[in-house]
Amino acid sequence: MVEQPPSGYYDYYPTIELERPVVLGGIPSSPYREVGHSLGALAGLPLIDLDHWIEHQAGMSLREALQQKGEPVLRQVATELITKAMVSRPCSLLILGAAAPLVDTVLEQVQKSAALVWLHGPPTAMYWALRQEQQEKGPQPFPFVPFPLERFEQLNPLLQTLRLYQQRADLCLEVFEVQETVNQLFAALANLGGAVVDELRDV
Repeated sequence: MVEQPPSGYYDYYPTIELERPVVLGGIPSSPYREVGHSLGALAGLPLIDLDHWIEHQAGMSLREALQQKGEPVLRQVATELITKAMVSRPCSLLILGAAAPLVDTVLEQVQKSAALVWLHGPPTAMYWALRQEQQEKGPQPFPFVPFPLERFEQLNPLLQTLRLYQQRADLCLEVFEVQETVNQLFAALANLGGAVVDELRDV
């Protein structure tokens, strides 16, 4: 006879309970998606990837959507989806991803109803990372990044938008090692509107 596990042994529950969404973004060269997915797994939080939502709605990759529909249309879609995400899943982790520059118009809304975490880094490092990625893979799905990228000054429009995120973020981190950043964010969730679930449970 196979021994049955104790009741509730396999019950799944998050280790952190959020009072408001946590919105995670970063400069194009930062590992925002890897950090976001690792943080979601560690904390047991529902995860929304805005890039994936946009691709699902458009029925194509983000790069194809940018090429075929243009930035104005994609900006409207991104704005509608981030608004929907924050209303329909108010206690989730939301990754802005490559679409972050498209939703600068809703920064005020994010500030009012969510905690904004921004992963930043040296602009020159971002420039060289984007150039190398273009050389290896061709055009990439980053708004305001021209192809071919040949001069640092070509990134000025993008940098202006990204500075808004950095200035208004509740928490800014420079990523040196992914797991270290995940641990830092996990420890900071309580200050961003979260509470450890075990502290909320009746003993």
